[in-house]
Amino acid sequence: AEWESNKSNIVVGEPAIATDEGRFFIGTGTGTFAEMANIENLADAFDSTATYAVGDYCTYQGKLWKFTSAHSGAWSAGDVEESLVTELSPSGDGLTDDIKQALLQIASKVAYIDEDGQDYYDALESALYPDATLVSISAVYTQSGDVFESTPLDDLKTDLVVTALYSDASTATITAYTLSGTLEVGTSTITVTYSGKTTTFNVTVSLVPSDYTIVDYISSNVDGSPSASKLTSTPYIKTGFPASDTDILAYKVKLVYECNFQSVTAIPFGGRDGTSNSATTRGCVVNLGSTDTVLNYGNVSGQTALIRSATGSAISTNAKHTIEIQNGNMSLDGSVVIQTNATSAVQLATYKWGLFGRNNKGQWGATTSGGDLSPMIGKIYEFSITDANGDYVLRYIPCKRNLDSVYGMYDTVSETFYTSEISTGFIGGND
Repeated sequence: AEWESNKSNIVVGEPAIATDEGRFFIGTGTGTFAEMANIENLADAFDSTATYAVGDYCTYQGKLWKFTSAHSGAWSAGDVEESLVTELSPSGDGLTDDIKQALLQIASKVAYIDEDGQDYYDALESALYPDATLVSISAVYTQSGDVFESTPLDDLKTDLVVTALYSDASTATITAYTLSGTLEVGTSTITVTYSGKTTTFNVTVSLVPSDYTIVDYISSNVDGSPSASKLTSTPYIKTGFPASDTDILAYKVKLVYECNFQSVTAIPFGGRDGTSNSATTRGCVVNLGSTDTVLNYGNVSGQTALIRSATGSAISTNAKHTIEIQNGNMSLDGSVVIQTNATSAVQLATYKWGLFGRNNKGQWGATTSGGDLSPMIGKIYEFSITDANGDYVLRYIPCKRNLDSVYGMYDTVSETFYTSEISTGFIGGND
């Protein structure tokens, strides 16, 4: 729009420019107008003592200039180019909306008389009102329940609010983000990713639900005076392992225990499909004998081992030990004490394992001499089974159920709490 000396043709809302003075006006009525801004306010006046870098701005003789070359000293038109006001800020920052609209109205008139006018208008509109770009994201996590190592990361989204911050200072809650990281007992840091931006938050990971309290061990030595007469009232657990017939040869079984009484036999865990130590017994049973240690482990004739410990002696009682079984070998406290010739070890689901005793072909009852169950009077600190990939199949944690103070084993895999199968319950240590 051109400057009109009589200003009689100014229409409300349409701009006029005093091009010879570099000033902006907008019509407020027929023949009246208001100044919108002064170009001198958009950049400092040229200073011959200053040093300018490429991209710097200044005003000179009522116009806005952009330096295209580094400059110092007297004014040189060869180092600058005349600039549109909007180039000062591609996002239009610092320009009020009425100025932006005035500039667009000017551009719309140019579009009618210049074949490139529409391109100019589109470019100007994009400069004044650019699409906002993502600057950063933030996450606020308010944990409302238990989180475990097995919890899917996407389940955390229920308590998570992720906010995106854009270049125009606007914010928005977003949901199309991804989560990555590993949940481990304690405090875990999880990463949130969205459109190339990341942030993190912390989550408290529990081993067992808050309805339970972890204890050091559970014990079947309920009165502290173990004897053969107590075997019939020794508590035990039916584990539910395995869910189906399974070759457990490559499975790793780990037991941390303390045996407080050895009669003819004391069995901390196991299950088999026979009632004698025959070569056709399928399953796995550890027998802590009073004179030796035996591992029933195998599948078919010639593969079941009935072997004494390497020392030919019993494992000491009233002491904490670790037994590990895998690939036909049994270790005691880190040293191999039994090696079998088993090439497979099929555990039948029909005869799932017992803990603090064995499943002897479906027979669980105990007698004063041990009987079919052959229970172990003692403590169990840890019991776990992992497959060939190292993934837990069963992971028992000694716990007390807070609701009724009942002691048992919480399986973190099946999320099941196992308690005594008889009326006599376990006692717990250091809760």
